[in-house]
Amino acid sequence: MWKCIRCEKENKDTAEICTECGHGRTMDYVQHRTLSKISAKLAKNWKISRNTEKEIKKLNNENRKKIQDLKKKYRQTQLQAKKDATKETPNENRKNAEEVIQKKLSSLRSSVAFMKDEISKEQDEINGLHVVVEEQNKLIEKDIKADKKADKKVTTIAAVIAATIITSLLVYIVYRYGFNGRWTAVEEYVNQYVNLRNWTTPILIFAIVVCDIALASDLEECDYLVFDIFVRIIDLLIGRFIRTVSDEILKQARTERDNTQNSIDKKKNEINSIYQKIASLEKQISKIESSMSTLTDNLSRVLPEHMSEELERWTR
Repeated sequence: MWKCIRCEKENKDTAEICTECGHGRTMDYVQHRTLSKISAKLAKNWKISRNTEKEIKKLNNENRKKIQDLKKKYRQTQLQAKKDATKETPNENRKNAEEVIQKKLSSLRSSVAFMKDEISKEQDEINGLHVVVEEQNKLIEKDIKADKKADKKVTTIAAVIAATIITSLLVYIVYRYGFNGRWTAVEEYVNQYVNLRNWTTPILIFAIVVCDIALASDLEECDYLVFDIFVRIIDLLIGRFIRTVSDEILKQARTERDNTQNSIDKKKNEINSIYQKIASLEKQISKIESSMSTLTDNLSRVLPEHMSEELERWTR
């Protein structure tokens, strides 16, 4: 018979493994030769009783209690360290607190100064862009005036051509069908009412020119659909010789002007955003300066390594 060192059950000599817990017969960790033999006292850990769940629960409870005791001890140690730090060196802690506050104020003021420099640079760029926009507007206005003058010229030329065609057609119809194509018949007809003698032909030509000019003026002033179509045709024929600025150049100038204006608006929005950040920083500076004494007293009760964090939390 041999006794299991784990569950202490007696087994037959023929059994190589314990019938109760499955422990090997030769697994004798107490007497077996090893580099570091386990003592008999430590060997008790290998003898687990049959009531395993209860013992595990007991061990867990003991471990929890130990952990809670360690946490409690740690908190007490931290509190005592804080008390000792503020008790032993109050002047040094206050000095550290003042240094932390001054460093914070210096950082905030530097940020404000840097942002104001950025605003100044952005404003200079905006002023330069305003000059560009004004120059572009002048060029566009100049091009528009030149384009209007060209339109006026095209309209006038079209009116003169149209009036000349209409007048010539009317004169031809009257001359051909009214007087059978004989100029002497025209002169005889005019002399029946007014005796112009040798001035008949020049005066008739002058009257025709005056009528042509009057008709051209009427066409130019009034809005006739047919005449508008005729003006478009004339513009296609001679517009390229009269116009000094093309529509593409004018469109490109307007696009560049609009892009520049968009850049100005974008920079203004950036300046407004920076102003908001400056206002927030100045508010923090004012808050720190107005409660400098109270803030120094509060920080002097904190460990030096936590002063910056506490100041950040307080100034948010």
